[in-house]
Amino acid sequence: MTTRYANWREALRASEDLAHKLGMSLDPEPVGGRDDEEPYVEPFEDEPVSLPVVKPRVISSRRVKHTYRDGIETIALVRVRGSRRIRGIASTGTMNSHGYSLDPRGCMISLPVPILSGHSEGPPIGEVVVASKSAERIFIRGVIFEGNAARDYAWRLIKDGTLRRLSGACAPGSSRLAGIVDGKKFYDRWQLGEVSLCRSGANPDCVFEVE
Repeated sequence: MTTRYANWREALRASEDLAHKLGMSLDPEPVGGRDDEEPYVEPFEDEPVSLPVVKPRVISSRRVKHTYRDGIETIALVRVRGSRRIRGIASTGTMNSHGYSLDPRGCMISLPVPILSGHSEGPPIGEVVVASKSAERIFIRGVIFEGNAARDYAWRLIKDGTLRRLSGACAPGSSRLAGIVDGKKFYDRWQLGEVSLCRSGANPDCVFEVE
């Protein structure tokens, strides 16, 4: 049971009585202050003061425009730079050569999405700047970066037609299995983790062109 006191002086007197019964001693001189407030204690000048370290929150300055019209949801980055531009179909619900189907309606998209070459683990060679999602497909527009030999080589392969296929991959752990029929898997919820440029893709519907 917790005893509540009217003010700090009453609590101090109760503490003194208890200490006397236990054979202990307390400093009887109270710290000055009004009866209805907590006592003020002047801090030592050399007492170290510890302040919490707050890491600065980095917020992307890139703006995103979100529209919905005629059953098509479009997400687009605003004020995109870069002259190396492509457009095409990143994914459809067609059963791919790996034996699974990704429902475009269940795709979650957060721009920018990295563009890779053949699902490689290296740095992105570009990024998706526009994504339109319908019941049938996911259409994207992308920019291929400039500034190093790998990006320039990728652009040459695009220009000469060597790379003309797209492959949209779901982010690890983001897919939800809707069912398995005759050994084929169907996913109704997933997040677009990256889009790759390929010589031949798993989904025959997914092709792209230079804008």
